[in-house]
Amino acid sequence: MSLTNRDGTPQIVRYVDEHGIDRIAADPNALIRYASQALRFGEHGLFELLPAAIDRIIEHKVWRDRDPPLKDFGQLALHPTGLGIKNDRGLALLRATMDVQGRHIGPWADVLAAVEQAVKAFLVEAEHPVSYIRSHPEEFKDQITYLPSSSSYDHRLLDLRRKDAVMFRQVASGKKPIREALARPARQNRLSRMKSAWQGASESEQREFLAWLKKER
Repeated sequence: MSLTNRDGTPQIVRYVDEHGIDRIAADPNALIRYASQALRFGEHGLFELLPAAIDRIIEHKVWRDRDPPLKDFGQLALHPTGLGIKNDRGLALLRATMDVQGRHIGPWADVLAAVEQAVKAFLVEAEHPVSYIRSHPEEFKDQITYLPSSSSYDHRLLDLRRKDAVMFRQVASGKKPIREALARPARQNRLSRMKSAWQGASESEQREFLAWLKKER
C-alpha cells in the first residue's frame, strides 16, 4: 500500500519482507507522525491498559483456571495458554508493566524462577556455550536467555525466594520492606569476604591491618 503527497512522491510505503514482517518506509514528516502516534499508542497500552490487566490476573489468580491449571503467575507468563512470553523482549515488556519492587514482588519472583528454569533447560540443549549466546544476542532473539547478574535486583530477589522462604513471604505480603530484606544478604556476603581475607592474610598483614584499625577507631 502506498500513500502519495500532492506532487506524487510516496508518503508511506508498506511492504512485507522475506520473513513475512510488515515494514514501513516513509518521508521524514510522515515518519515522525507515525513514530509519534505509535509512541502514544504504545504508552497507553503498555503503561495503562496492560498493567490493569496484569493487576486483575494476579488478583484473581487466573492461572488456576487454565487447562491444565498452572502453578503460579510465573508459569502463566511463559505458558502458551497464558501470556506466552518466549523471548527477552517480551519479558522486558512484562517487567515494565509490573510493580516489581512493590505490589508485584511475589509474582515477579515467580516469573524469574520460571525463566531461570526455562533458560537452564535451553542451555542444556543449546549447541553453543553461554559466552557465545551472550555475545551473539541477535541469533537468539526469539529465545529467552535472561540470566540476571549477581549484583542485580532480580538476582537478589530470586536468591531471597530460594534461600529464605519466611523472609520472602513477609516481603511479598508487604510486612517487611524489600530494601531491608535484600540488604541483609549483602551485609552477610561482605562479612564473609572480610573473614575470608583475614584468614588468608599473613601474620604481618594481620598486624598491619590491626594497627590501621586501631588508628581509624
